[in-house]
Amino acid sequence: MGRFDARFMRIHLKIILFLLVIVFIFLEWLAFSRTAGLLTQRRALFLSQKTEETFQLLTVSRKYDPDNGSTHLYLAKMFMARRDYPRAREETVQALKTIASMDAYQQLASIEQNMGNPTAAEELLNRVIRLYPSEENARLRLAALQIGEHHYDEASANMATLLKDHPENINAYYFLGLIHARQGKSKEARDMFNTLIQLQPALRPKLFFTIDDLYYQTALVELDMKEWDAAADNLKKALALKRYVPYINTLSFIYGKKGDFKKAEDILREGLTSFPENRDLKESLSILLKSVHSKEGERK
Repeated sequence: MGRFDARFMRIHLKIILFLLVIVFIFLEWLAFSRTAGLLTQRRALFLSQKTEETFQLLTVSRKYDPDNGSTHLYLAKMFMARRDYPRAREETVQALKTIASMDAYQQLASIEQNMGNPTAAEELLNRVIRLYPSEENARLRLAALQIGEHHYDEASANMATLLKDHPENINAYYFLGLIHARQGKSKEARDMFNTLIQLQPALRPKLFFTIDDLYYQTALVELDMKEWDAAADNLKKALALKRYVPYINTLSFIYGKKGDFKKAEDILREGLTSFPENRDLKESLSILLKSVHSKEGERK
């Protein structure tokens, strides 16, 4: 009986030793895998020079270490750049399984918005705000989304909260100006936009919006107020910063309203030299010419 017990104990110890060896090998493999994944990730981010090479290296890094959330986020950004939003969402969701990242939530919100899911995007941004109450960009993105969905009261309350905590945030005043404009409060919107125009040179690095868009939004408000000359001046400033079809179309429309059809036509034809295949410019020119011919016919 004693011999049997001793033999049993030796077998038992061998089994335990074998299992310990297996566990050790697994842990070593896991450590090696994670190290290889991290090294490959660093090579992708800092040493690769071509986008496709970076993508391939990140894909390899993900295979080595599928639990590395930052690798999933980097891949998601690359899929977003390719406008492959389903795969970008898949990678971001995987990242959130291992890291609770404010950037990941905001990235997922952008993906949902691009995929036509504004409700999901709004829920994600609200989650960011609940988790990080002092996060300014999340509130600004949420306001932009709410304005796009015509939820003006919610957007206004959101900006009021932001300004209470961060009264120096210049971007909040831009979104409040947009809200005023959408609600038909043209004078209030123009006053706010004009203030931003005066302040923007000193605050340019902090802006959440582009200066050409600020001029354009100001022009739209002045257009609503039938202040044609002021609107035209702001559109010219916008066009000096960026050649953009809506700016060209709106400027032509203003000159048409002023009765200067020749100038309106010249603006559209000049725009077509930059965007020769643009349907909106072609359609605007066709409508303008028909209107001019109709008026000439009435005079005859």
